Order: sequence, then C-alpha cells, then structure tokens
Amino acid sequence: MSGIKHSKTVKSGSKKQNRVALKSSGANLVNKNFRDLIAIDIAVVKAQRLVDKSTEDLQAATEKLVAARSSADKAKVVAAKSKKNADMRKLKSASSTLQKASLKVRTAKSALKESKSALYIAKTMAKVSVTESEHFAKLELLRLNLESKAEAELQKALAAFTVSWSKKRATQDARKLKAAAKKMAARLSSIEKKAVAKVKATAKKTTRAKG
Repeated sequence: MSGIKHSKTVKSGSKKQNRVALKSSGANLVNKNFRDLIAIDIAVVKAQRLVDKSTEDLQAATEKLVAARSSADKAKVVAAKSKKNADMRKLKSASSTLQKASLKVRTAKSALKESKSALYIAKTMAKVSVTESEHFAKLELLRLNLESKAEAELQKALAAFTVSWSKKRATQDARKLKAAAKKMAARLSSIEKKAVAKVKATAKKTTRAKG
C-alpha cells in the first residue's frame, strides 16, 4: 500500500511540475514578445520623431530661403539703380545669404528624404518582427500543447500497461500456485500412505507378539 501511495504522490508531483513548467514557459514567451514589441515601437517612434524634426527643419529653412530671396531681389533692384559700392556690397551679402539658405534647403530636403526612408524601413521591419513573433508564439504554444498531450498519453499508456501486466502476472502466479499446491498435495498423500503402512505394520507386529 505504501508503494502505491508513493507512486501516486510521485505522479501527482510530476503533473504539478509539468503544469508549473508550462506556465513558466508561457510567461517567458509572453515577456519575450512584449519586449520585442516594445523594441519595435521604440524604433518606429524614433524614426517618426526624426521625420517630424526633418520636416520642421525643412519648413524653417524654406522660410529663411524665401526671406533671403526677397532680400536679395530688393538689394538687386537698389544696386541696379544706385550703382553705389555700399549697395553693391549689400547685394553681394544678400546673394551669399541666399546661396547659403538655398544649400540649407537642399540639405534639409535630403535629410527629410533619408528620415522618411528610415521610417519606412522601421515600419516594414516592425511588421516583419510582429509576424515573426506571432509565428514563434504559435509554434511555442503548439510545442507546449504537444508536450502536455504526450505526457498525458504516456501516463494513460503506462496505466493501461500496468493493468494488462498485472492481469497476466496474476494468471501466471495462479497457475504456479495451483501447480505447487497439486505437487504438495501429492507429496502429502504419499507421506500419509507411508505413515499408514508403518502404523499397520507396527500393529501386526504387536498382535503377533501378544499371541
């Protein structure tokens, strides 16, 4: 009885350990996916912020370019009329400012284009990562379910084998016991016959001695 109780205790402990392992694996999987999604979101957010900043920089550079172009046009008109050196220097300065403003606009446009490209890549990779995480999650859950099912089926198979083996062993033991009992009965019968014969022989000797 103690052996049976111990076996049941071991099986119960094993099942509890399996359930704990499944819960732990599931929790780790959820945490990993959560961390992956956070990393993906951070990458996309950073890329979006860069696009927003590049857009603001381009807008500011464009406004400065418009102002520089207006100043250059005015300086050009004034210098053309006056032909004064001071006005010519102002025109030269305004033209230089216009060139710098134009260069900043081109640089800002290039930066905006690159940031948009980076954002597109980040979003694309985010979709890929989400899809991969979902697939890995499904595979992991399938693996855990298969392991759990295999464990349950193994326990069932072991229980069925134990019942079948016990029945066969009980039949074999019954046959052996029956054979041993038959052999022992024959031996006892032989011993009894010999004893009876000895008793009869002793009785005859006693009768003869009295006569």
